Amino acid sequence: MQKIVTLFLVILTFMPAHAAIDVYLNGSVYTEISSQPEDVLRAGNRVKLYSEIVLPGNNQLKFRIWGVNQKGDYLNRFDRSFSLSLMNQIDWIEVQTKGNLFPSGPEMELSFGNIEVDYSPYSIAVKDQAFNDYIYEPKSYYGVTIRNIKWRYFQFSAFGLTGITENPSKNMFGGLLEFKKNKTVIKGIYLDYANRGARTIAEEESEKVFELSLERDYGWGTINCVVVSQKNNHYEQPEGTILAVEDKHLLKDFAFKLPINDNVAVTFGYRDYPKDFNPVLRDRTAEFDDRTGIYLGFNPVDRYGDRKGIYSIVDAEIEGFKFRADISNYENHLTNPTRYQEVGLSMCTQLKNWTIDIFGYTQNRSTFLNTNDSDLESFSFTRAVFSYPKTFSTAKITPGIEFRAQDDKFDVTRLISYFVKYEVDNMLSIEGGLRQGLISNSN
Repeated sequence: MQKIVTLFLVILTFMPAHAAIDVYLNGSVYTEISSQPEDVLRAGNRVKLYSEIVLPGNNQLKFRIWGVNQKGDYLNRFDRSFSLSLMNQIDWIEVQTKGNLFPSGPEMELSFGNIEVDYSPYSIAVKDQAFNDYIYEPKSYYGVTIRNIKWRYFQFSAFGLTGITENPSKNMFGGLLEFKKNKTVIKGIYLDYANRGARTIAEEESEKVFELSLERDYGWGTINCVVVSQKNNHYEQPEGTILAVEDKHLLKDFAFKLPINDNVAVTFGYRDYPKDFNPVLRDRTAEFDDRTGIYLGFNPVDRYGDRKGIYSIVDAEIEGFKFRADISNYENHLTNPTRYQEVGLSMCTQLKNWTIDIFGYTQNRSTFLNTNDSDLESFSFTRAVFSYPKTFSTAKITPGIEFRAQDDKFDVTRLISYFVKYEVDNMLSIEGGLRQGLISNSN
């Protein structure tokens, strides 16, 4: 605690006497009791505790200190002694200011320190991941960014970042230029990443990414086009010689959305995602956590990597009922390609006081063998959550039940969880429950 007190004193010393400083103390406790077939009972909790110091206004300061940040499947076991030691780790210092680019010029926002730059999941997606339970080694990017410089139909943002690796010479800069007029939106994104302090040719490396997207609403339908180019340059030394290597990849995604009525729309599209397309700052949200198997969502680059083909989507929303169905037919980029047929269904609705959220996904994969026969494999995932939130004056209690099923060639898993969440006005969040494995087989 001595470090925290010292930091408070330093900040209070340099702030103007009239400045109002907001101090937030936050935390959460996750409690779990679970068992799997043929496994011992697992019971414990997971704790988060942090504080934020914020100076509001046109010139803002955000300062965050972590005391405890336990992640993933880590548990303080109830059947053995444990202690919590404070980390006193500073993981976010950001200064923000708002003003004009020049006297009587357009307004702008300037930030430096630990910053977020979230332009696109395909090319640039730098986010604060401290609260993500399944990001175990958050990155420590830092730099400067200029946001939201507007002039007529244009808006411009730019950034510079370092801290990507321990080598400070490896840094990057980039920007976003957006044109928006009536029902047309055009975006251009650029990234330049290089080792600018390389002493020899063999140490030189660089990456340039350019993304162009178009969205045009004609009233009777909307087109969406995304094209992303990635170019990598580096040097290799086979057998004592220095060889320049250049890799180029082009990602393409085109879609047309046709509204049937005010509540239903159908989308038809084509996408081609190269196998080795991998910009350094792209979104990397995993579909499943490697340690727990929990479904996390996905990012489009990993989800559709090394795939090309057509897809269709049906979206419907009627009086609080949301439904989506998507069907796709892809193949990879081999001479004798593997083919993928995928179907996804999702639904979210309110039934009286109950909230119902259901998601299902199935993939059938056909691989051609040297014998001209095909090897068929399938994978499926289903999640269903039923919860009953009840709000009181300053608190909310949410009991519920969750069912998960995952099947592939090697594993069959069925998992059911009963849970209760208790929240008090963004000050306290407590969750407890019982998780039971119904089936867990590995072939």
